[in-house]
Amino acid sequence: CGCGRADRVSAGGGCPVRVGTTVTVCELQSLSGHIGGAWAVAYRPDGGELASAGADGTIRIWDTDTGKELQSLSGHIGGAWAVAYRPDGAELAVAGADGTVRIWDTDTGQELHSLSGHVGVVCEAVAYRSDGAELAVAGADGTVRIWDTDTGQELHSLSGQTPGVS
Repeated sequence: CGCGRADRVSAGGGCPVRVGTTVTVCELQSLSGHIGGAWAVAYRPDGGELASAGADGTIRIWDTDTGKELQSLSGHIGGAWAVAYRPDGAELAVAGADGTVRIWDTDTGQELHSLSGHVGVVCEAVAYRSDGAELAVAGADGTVRIWDTDTGQELHSLSGQTPGVS
């Protein structure tokens, strides 16, 4: 369709991940693989890969040029709801309906840490600090927890938020 490189990705509603451009309305790729659709997506900082978090609890890693699935990661019980790459691209954090956040090594696919502490069934959002040393996790229980990404230790728990903070 002559669109060029993708600058827009969408996920949610039980649909496949769709990659396109905003300059011209044109779908470049439809990345299917999740059972029940994808709920969140994130580009690796170098733009070469895209991670999708699915209702089936899997995380799929896609090549952004070819649309080929490179890896499938599993570990969450229930859906995977939020996903973020560490700024250097070395790790991927995924929040799940089981109340855990799992941190994966993006090169090996090995799970590095499973972080738990939220009360409730879902973690709403994950975000790395700009240097990648800490990970903030917002939970449906109204807390934001800050984790050390090297050790997996909780550093802070910020409460008093309205439940469902994201």
